[in-house]
Amino acid sequence: MNTESVDTESKSWVDILRDKTSADSGNQGTPRYHKPNLTESLQFILQVLDQGTTTLNSRSVKQLLTSFEVIGSSSDYEIYSNYNELRTNTSILTVFLYLNYLLSHSVSSYYGDPLPHQISSKFKAFQFPPFDKPEEFVTTPSDLLNESQKLENLYQLQVHTLELIDHYMEKERGNFNSGSAEVQTKVILSFYELFLASVLSTRICCKDYIQSKKSRIEQQTNAILNKVLNFQYSTVSTSRLWVCLVNYANDICYSDLRYIINFIELFEDLLRANGKVLKDDLVQGGLQFFVDTFKPDHVWFEAVVDSVDDCTIESSEFKYLYSL
Repeated sequence: MNTESVDTESKSWVDILRDKTSADSGNQGTPRYHKPNLTESLQFILQVLDQGTTTLNSRSVKQLLTSFEVIGSSSDYEIYSNYNELRTNTSILTVFLYLNYLLSHSVSSYYGDPLPHQISSKFKAFQFPPFDKPEEFVTTPSDLLNESQKLENLYQLQVHTLELIDHYMEKERGNFNSGSAEVQTKVILSFYELFLASVLSTRICCKDYIQSKKSRIEQQTNAILNKVLNFQYSTVSTSRLWVCLVNYANDICYSDLRYIINFIELFEDLLRANGKVLKDDLVQGGLQFFVDTFKPDHVWFEAVVDSVDDCTIESSEFKYLYSL
C-alpha cells in the first residue's frame, strides 16, 4: 500500500499547493527581500506593459504595489530623471494611462465581464508580439494560494494609478501647445480619446465592487474628468471635449445597455461640478440626444431606477437605435 498516495488523496488542493510551495522554497533557499529602487520600479511597470493583457498573478500585483510605494516617496524631478534614463519613447503619463487600462482589464477578467470593445480597441496599438515571461509573471502554486488578496491589491493599484494620472495630466497638458493649430487639435483629441478610454475603463470595471470602494473610484474618476474637461486649450473648446465624452457614452451604450445608468450618473456628477456647460448648445444637445435615445423622459438630477436587470429585452426592441 502506498502511504504517500493515501496522504495526498486525503488532502485538499490548497494543502497540496501549500506543501508544493514549501518544498520549492526549501529547494531554492529562503529568498531575501529586495526593495526596488526608483529605476527598478519604473522598469517593472514597463515590464507589466510589455505583457499586455496577460492576466497578472498575485506576485506581480504585489510587486507593482511595492513599485508604487517607491514612486510615491520620490519627487517629480527624481521620477522624470530616472524615467528619461530608460530611453523609452512613451511619455510617463501615457504609461500610467495604459497601466490603468491593464488593471481594469485584470479586474474585469476576475469578474468574467470583459470591458467594452470601444475601450479595448483604443489600446491595441500598444500591444507587442508575445514576450518571454520574466519570473515574476510566471504563475506558481504560491501565486494561487495568495489569489484571495489579489483583488484588494488591484483596487489599491487603481487608486494609486488614478492619483498619478491626475497629477501628470496637470503637469503635461502644456506639452500639447506646439505645432500648427491643426496639429495641436489632432494631438489633443487623439490623446483625449486615449485618456477617456483609460479613465472610463476604471469606472466601468468597478461596478462589482462593494459600495465604499465603488464610490471612491467614482469620486476619483469624476474629479479627473471634471478637471480635464475644464482645461483651456487654444485650439480645442471645452464643448468639443464634452461632445467626445458623450459620443463615447453613445458608442458604449449602443453595444451594452447596462452602462446607461452609469453614464447618466457620471454626466450628472460632472454637471453638478460645472453646471454652466449646459448653457452651451452643443453640450446640451449632445446630452439631450443621449437621454432621448437611451432613457426617454429622463429628468436631470432625479433619482434613476435601473430596470435593465429586471427584465429581458429582445434585440428587435432596440434595433431602431442603430438606424438613427
